[in-house]
Amino acid sequence: MPMAQVAGGHYEPDGIGDGRKVVVNLYSEINENDPNRPMRHVLRPGAIDRGAGVLGSLPRGIGQVDGQAEGAILVVDQQTVRTYAPASATWGALSGTIDGSGRVQMAFSEVQGAILSSGRIFISDGSSVVEESDVDYELLLTNHSVTGGFTSIASIGQRLLFTFGSRLGWSDTLDFNSTSTTYFLTTEDSPDLNVAVSVLNGIVYVFGTETIQTFTETGQEGAAAFRPQNNSTVNRGCLARDTIAQVDNTLFFVGDDYAVYRLNGLTPQILSKPWVARKLRLENADDLVASVMELEGHSFYILNGKYGCYVYDALTQEWFVWESYAQHTFEWSQVIEASGDHYAVSRSGIRFAQLSREYVTDLGAEIVWEFSAHLPVIGGRRPIPSIRLDGTKGRGSATNSNADAYVGMALSKDNGSTLGRYRNRSIGKQGEYRKRAIWRQNGRAREPQVILFFRGNDPIIVNGVAVSED
Repeated sequence: MPMAQVAGGHYEPDGIGDGRKVVVNLYSEINENDPNRPMRHVLRPGAIDRGAGVLGSLPRGIGQVDGQAEGAILVVDQQTVRTYAPASATWGALSGTIDGSGRVQMAFSEVQGAILSSGRIFISDGSSVVEESDVDYELLLTNHSVTGGFTSIASIGQRLLFTFGSRLGWSDTLDFNSTSTTYFLTTEDSPDLNVAVSVLNGIVYVFGTETIQTFTETGQEGAAAFRPQNNSTVNRGCLARDTIAQVDNTLFFVGDDYAVYRLNGLTPQILSKPWVARKLRLENADDLVASVMELEGHSFYILNGKYGCYVYDALTQEWFVWESYAQHTFEWSQVIEASGDHYAVSRSGIRFAQLSREYVTDLGAEIVWEFSAHLPVIGGRRPIPSIRLDGTKGRGSATNSNADAYVGMALSKDNGSTLGRYRNRSIGKQGEYRKRAIWRQNGRAREPQVILFFRGNDPIIVNGVAVSED
């Protein structure tokens, strides 16, 4: 029999009898040590607590730039903006408070920061935070009959950009707290409402509910600071503001049709598989949050929802599923990079953590991984005398290096519709590098394929699955 083909990415079936592929809490990378097994799976990053006893509520947002608050990470804790210095692992706070509730959005220049909270803009100088005080901000909303406040913020050329209704507005250069009732443009190519503004390579992208339009700086000040690009309207809307992220030098977002796109110039290209769009339709759009994690050559677009977390790797162009604890989504809904490390805030708990592949648990809780391997069957019902999992051994239990780590395997002979019980095998305590995980008495194969489902609690590197080879 051939080697079972390890699933390179996750896939949810489209109906009864449709085969499925499983890759949970793992991702693929090139296996340079074994030409016969060109790809392998490695464990996603775990988490270590960095905010115990400091945060008082579910974090509302996270952000960082080197020029603000001496490079500290800003964490919005209810109405307080706390600061965390990665180099010293110390906490502080900006003076002043921000009003509102729910998730915030941040934008920065070299000298100022802005926080959008419940439609209102708050401005920081790195030591304090106050609500904008220029009356023209409120007049911009009133003059255009916009209720609910501003919808998104970004920055370019030391100006703050903001959207409201179907309009793009901006501040004066080097002063986020100064604007004018004439500092706006209407996205005239389409009457749809604006969802978000984002900046990439000097171009301003305004995402609407039905279209995307682009603008550029003119080199002038005041009301003439920006102009729309000619013939630049993209006929694809954006589902939600916080699904937009810069990945691999382009913009990723969830479209109004629930598919995930990347902008190739002004051409939206679909990245997601149909199963991803089906899963996203189960979510409330406001619950979707995208983060980016660049790790050892991988660029992950992490799309976190209430009911699932779907991860796209720009390097391998594969989708995976990441989960935490016993829930069906990833705990860490907002991830940033600071000082060469990754930090995150929790979706469901009062937690702030540092993420790394060096951490093989989520705050002490084991990370249970899963993957499937597929054995094609063409004619006959040949026996399957043995199945062997090839990979690293001897690292021990994720939570106790003196205890056995385990891996379980279950078979499906009806294309994944049903599967037998999981049979666990030890893959050793710490230091037991020659431990082997083999399953015998596996019955006979059946067309069109036998699917082998594996799950375990060890930070294993999965190299392959050998069938009928002792």
